[in-house]
Amino acid sequence: MAKMKVLIVDDDELNTIIVETYLTDIQDIAFETIIFTNSLEAAAWLENNQPDLMLVDYMMPDLDGMELIRRFRKDPANDDVPAVIITSSEEERLRSQALQAGANDFLTKPVDATELAARSRTLLRLRQATLDLKSLQAQQVNLNEIDSLTKLLSRRTFLEKGQKDIEQQAPDANGQMVAILMDIDGLRQLNYTYGFPGGDAALRTIATRIHETESETGGYAGRIDGQQFVIILPSASAEIALAAAEKLRTAIESSRIDIYGQNASMTASFGISVAHDGDHWLHSLLERAEKALRQAKEQGRNCIVTFP
Repeated sequence: MAKMKVLIVDDDELNTIIVETYLTDIQDIAFETIIFTNSLEAAAWLENNQPDLMLVDYMMPDLDGMELIRRFRKDPANDDVPAVIITSSEEERLRSQALQAGANDFLTKPVDATELAARSRTLLRLRQATLDLKSLQAQQVNLNEIDSLTKLLSRRTFLEKGQKDIEQQAPDANGQMVAILMDIDGLRQLNYTYGFPGGDAALRTIATRIHETESETGGYAGRIDGQQFVIILPSASAEIALAAAEKLRTAIESSRIDIYGQNASMTASFGISVAHDGDHWLHSLLERAEKALRQAKEQGRNCIVTFP
């Protein structure tokens, strides 16, 4: 885990040394200190960096501590970074002003070593808890948007994106939105022969080939069913989609899956549908692709059919 960053800003170098020394009492949290004796330089550093705790002197030339924090808080991304104002003044009004400026705490000089270390430890722990929570939330969002096995878009995310895109599509000289629907041939047999690990290996291999197609065509893909995938080409012709599908079909057919030391092979069937002028529902586009896919299955599988 990376060290946390504690920013110390005071125009008196001796004060920065004292504060840094007091912080050495914090033994259970890994952190590093960044020290500035010029508040303008500190402000410049904050434009491109985010500390995990700010310990800022109030009275400084050019830019006082409250204004430094106030500017820092203008970016909503900095809302949860704890900041402490340190001052030699005991005026009560300064406490309320410091809080209004965005400070989380207020210490009066001469600062007590034990108190500074204790409050800093508490704020760093709160900061770490906040970062951990954000990380978990980001992971949850990612799990909802991405299929965990294939790393393609999840069904819900894919359908939402596709619907939004088809609603916004406009006439394009390069073509219309195209859906390439594919289904793995014989996945049940793979599962029966090699167990679900074998089927999962097949799905991951398919996904790798689909990712390659995404990169080459500028499209995006999702897993919409256990063994069904869809690739959307936002602006293409039926000919371009057919060429992309054929390249993908060939790549899948030539792939070999290592399952428990054995090489397994597989194929896939494809149905292609091009959006019509006036199409505003992804469901209609996918329904036509599904009809084409059924025809491909009826024709012996491992082939491509384009909906007329």
